[in-house]
Amino acid sequence: MNICIIGASSGIGLALSRRLAGEGHRVWGIARRKEALQSLERSLPAGSFQWSAGDISEVEDMASATETMRSKGFLADAVIIAAAIFNDDLKDGRHDFAAGKRVFEVNVFGVMHCIEMFLDDFLAKKNGHFVILSSIAAFRPGSRGIAYPATKAAVSLVSRGFGLAMRGTGVLFSTVYLGPVSSPMWEGKAGFPVITPEQAAEKISKILVSRRSTYYIPFFSTMIARMSRVLSDRMYARLRNILFK
Repeated sequence: MNICIIGASSGIGLALSRRLAGEGHRVWGIARRKEALQSLERSLPAGSFQWSAGDISEVEDMASATETMRSKGFLADAVIIAAAIFNDDLKDGRHDFAAGKRVFEVNVFGVMHCIEMFLDDFLAKKNGHFVILSSIAAFRPGSRGIAYPATKAAVSLVSRGFGLAMRGTGVLFSTVYLGPVSSPMWEGKAGFPVITPEQAAEKISKILVSRRSTYYIPFFSTMIARMSRVLSDRMYARLRNILFK
């Protein structure tokens, strides 16, 4: 299978690139950091990983990346969108609009740019799979920032909306709600059962052979988040402090 991974240079995207290339898939990675992509290519079997450097929030970068892919005969069967950023847009009791705007540019509009660049090809061949990584942050406002949970709620509905609109076309959209993953974004208890990027990648890789539209990974933390939606935001914040802090 030909798989494009957007956000391939770090975190879950990096773990997915390594896993899928190691399983014999042809992987094309897109990320901003050219040096990280070069290093990843050298660490993988020859010919299993190719890449383009670019910012998913820039239309020109994505257009250039997809044109390079086509020119080299790489036609994606699946696109995994793992790129996202977190900016702390709440500082000293004030909101940093520029920081929040940047989160939207990458986490929402960047994802929509990515879909736009591949959707026509998928529709033409009546086959293709978008896997879009969201988060349980989509369910609740957060104490560290305004924009991040808002973008995860938005991108979830973007994915689900496309999935609804594309029914019967052969193009599938899968939305993955991730619980805590060990990364710089995780600020909870060291002993809380977070999963590693490699564990997340193992589970996400199985989605490529499934036809479901919604996934929750891992079970325990995402179950707590889903069940807690009956609580008020204030009550949930107290519960979160008990469990995670």
